Amino acid sequence: DNSEITLDAPLTSIVDQQNGYAQAKVRKLIFDARLEKVGVENIAFISDYNRAEVDSGGYYNDENHATNAIHFNQAEDAWVQRCIGYFYRNSFVGVWTNCNRITVQDCAMFDGVSLDTPINHAGGREYSFSLDGSNSLGQRCFTRGARHAFAVNGPKSNITFLDCYSQYGHLSPEPHQRWSSAVLYDNVYSDSQFKLEGLLYDHGQKAANCALWNCYSDNARGWEPEVYLNHAPGLLAKNWVVGCIIAGAHTDPAIENVYGFGPDGHVESTDAHVQPRSLYMA
Repeated sequence: DNSEITLDAPLTSIVDQQNGYAQAKVRKLIFDARLEKVGVENIAFISDYNRAEVDSGGYYNDENHATNAIHFNQAEDAWVQRCIGYFYRNSFVGVWTNCNRITVQDCAMFDGVSLDTPINHAGGREYSFSLDGSNSLGQRCFTRGARHAFAVNGPKSNITFLDCYSQYGHLSPEPHQRWSSAVLYDNVYSDSQFKLEGLLYDHGQKAANCALWNCYSDNARGWEPEVYLNHAPGLLAKNWVVGCIIAGAHTDPAIENVYGFGPDGHVESTDAHVQPRSLYMA
């Protein structure tokens, strides 16, 4: 029947042409040039830097060294596993927007070196695991000293971080900008809060139909709430925080609609994890 199509794609936002919320087009793919079945395994990566360059706090901040360790561009059905990285300026593993079905597992990134340090915020740096392709999975990954440890830069969709750990983060793991949809943080630990929110300027509504599930927030910065959370304006998308334990320095309120850009997001069980343990695995 030529009137039917089958989509192998995540449709995670409203498509409503009548009200102008989104436009939808279907195009036939003539040629797919993406590389397939590419794996990177069992490698230690080190980006050397100039130890003489430090900021006023004594933190290394040289930027004349390698930016990324592993970067996927125009690839699908690819993976990274059992790799470790040190000192990269931007990301250890970066997955570009034209990628599909990329898995990153059992990897670690330590101590990025850039102008972004614990005493100086400089954007566009130290996103240890930046999974911007659709249908991507990061699991059992660790990072230390990241700006945004586990990030998605929208508009992307259907991305999961499972059983991951961020220590000494400068800022939050988060869908970082411009309508990142269906991003799931599942059993992720962070000592630098989480964000599923949006704001009127700059990055717009960052998170759309995203969730924190059985995460643990131990935010060390007492002047910010543990979780920034809102639904998108007009309820065009929702965001959920379920089964997350809140144990940081700012717990009154622990979860806050900081910018009031849209309605308050959904919160359920902030003092105990819920079943199933993993929403992704279920």
